[in-house]
Amino acid sequence: MPTADAEPFLRIDPPGRVIWITGLPGAGKSTVARQVHAALRACGRPAAYLDGDAVRAACGGDLGYDPDGRLRNAQRIARLCRMLALQGLDVVCATVSLFHALHRWNREHLPGYVEVLLRARPETLGRRDQKQLYSDAARGERVDVPGLDQAAELPVGPHLALDNDDDADLPRVVEAIVARLDVVG
Repeated sequence: MPTADAEPFLRIDPPGRVIWITGLPGAGKSTVARQVHAALRACGRPAAYLDGDAVRAACGGDLGYDPDGRLRNAQRIARLCRMLALQGLDVVCATVSLFHALHRWNREHLPGYVEVLLRARPETLGRRDQKQLYSDAARGERVDVPGLDQAAELPVGPHLALDNDDDADLPRVVEAIVARLDVVG
């Protein structure tokens, strides 16, 4: 990954934080991240929400879903998170981005980095299959699905690892993340 030197944007002291919510497709990353973002805003924190799919689309959708395309998109997301956090925003990011090299880069370069791994059982992932990744893969119509036919390098030693199988547990999952951030309301 490129170095973080000579960035041409404004830096604010103190910088914000990056809350990196990762996991397999269907683990509930976007849903949880939106609620964490809302909780930060409710506490008066300047915050931004980034979603891996939205960043991919905003950058022109020029990358595929093969491992190289996924890694390059993850690198873009990490750099955007850094840029926003250095401008004083807390950035809540929902992204698959399951690459050990990226997690290491994040720990070294992202201010206030908090890595959250959301875990869900295979049956939960299949039930939440909004993009039909798992069902298409089961029919042989899709390849490059992280955790199936594409390696998924789950974070080693995330700051938080939370099970997110029951939709009724969403408040508990969000509360655990917000508590880790030590946000005073």
